[in-house]
Amino acid sequence: VVDLPVLDRGLLNDLLVEDNQWGDRAVGMMASGRLDLAKLRWYVSLTNPAWSSSLRSDGLDVTGRVQLSLVKGLTLGLNGGYKHLRLAGPGSGTHNFGFGGDVVWKLADAHIVLEGSYADLPFETGRPRGFGALLLVDYELELRADWALQPVAFVELADADAQLSQTESMKLAFGVNLLAPGGFRVLP
Repeated sequence: VVDLPVLDRGLLNDLLVEDNQWGDRAVGMMASGRLDLAKLRWYVSLTNPAWSSSLRSDGLDVTGRVQLSLVKGLTLGLNGGYKHLRLAGPGSGTHNFGFGGDVVWKLADAHIVLEGSYADLPFETGRPRGFGALLLVDYELELRADWALQPVAFVELADADAQLSQTESMKLAFGVNLLAPGGFRVLP
């Protein structure tokens, strides 16, 4: 897990997690494990979320993730999920799928994160498929033994409907963080 040097996960997180409840917290169970020989970690969760306190709904979310550390400092991750959603009233509900991947590379004091996701958007009109990608680059410049400056560059693209034009959003962020003793950070 990478401590993000930005205040907000961004557009893709807003579209998939906040607006369409992919990977949102819910009542359920999770299992995880590690295979040390292969440097492989895995996670699986089953949840029965209540998406809204004002809208009667039920369903099932199944999500999973596998990450592999190929060499020191380089991690590849794959994730996927299934969401069955039935809103108030009779009906069979919807079957929704999503998947994504990421690469995290730590090279000396530099960190590079590249991630992308593609998913059905069950709470959007017409249930389109959305996608997004982000690139995050930071570097820690030591000022003293326990203080550092951290320049950050963040670029992201999210599209709320893969089949229509003019549904794209882009976010660019640049900044310099101050890293202090004890994990304290100042993020302007």
